[in-house]
Amino acid sequence: DARAEKELQAVREHIAAMDARAEKELQAVREHIAAMDARAARDRAAMREEAARARDKWGKQWGDLSNKLGTIVEDLVAPNIPRIAREVFGWSDVADLSIRRKKRKRDRSGRREFDVIAVDEDALIVNETKSTARVDYIDKFVEVLADIFEYFPEHTGKKVIPVFASLYIDESLVQYLTRQGIYAMVLRGDTMEVVNYEEVQKRNRARGKVRDEEQLSEEVI
Repeated sequence: DARAEKELQAVREHIAAMDARAEKELQAVREHIAAMDARAARDRAAMREEAARARDKWGKQWGDLSNKLGTIVEDLVAPNIPRIAREVFGWSDVADLSIRRKKRKRDRSGRREFDVIAVDEDALIVNETKSTARVDYIDKFVEVLADIFEYFPEHTGKKVIPVFASLYIDESLVQYLTRQGIYAMVLRGDTMEVVNYEEVQKRNRARGKVRDEEQLSEEVI
């Protein structure tokens, strides 16, 4: 009996030791989890702070960019129009260059601002500049072009060269501009370039041929 009691006591002590060890290990796990939770909380706080700093940074940069976009006409487009006129459209010189020109219609029924107007003896460059190119902006420009001599009667009879400018114009919109007979001017490197000159010329030649054929047909009739 004494031996059995001794063995039973040893078992109890062994079990108690196992329980103590298990509790110690469980406590270690609890402390590890708590440490992980604390570290995760610190990481989340740091991420929130970093995100806040990033929002502030990007907000400032977007604000600066928005302000910059408001000066595209003055900073990028207008300085390049004389060069484009000479190199692309074959002008010898620009007789007059107006930036943000405000004009009323001849009948005073409307008033608008033209971003850039360039004039020589025989032609008139009419520029519309947008920070973002969209179909509705192009359509509105087409409407304005239809009334251009109502705004500039002093240039009636001159060839109108429409130029739509933006920092970037998607290829589908370049094609849309070409179909309207409008030149697309975009940022290439540190300057502005016309990217659909040949396409617009081809379109205009085709339309001119159709008009000539229609006129000839009327004369024959």
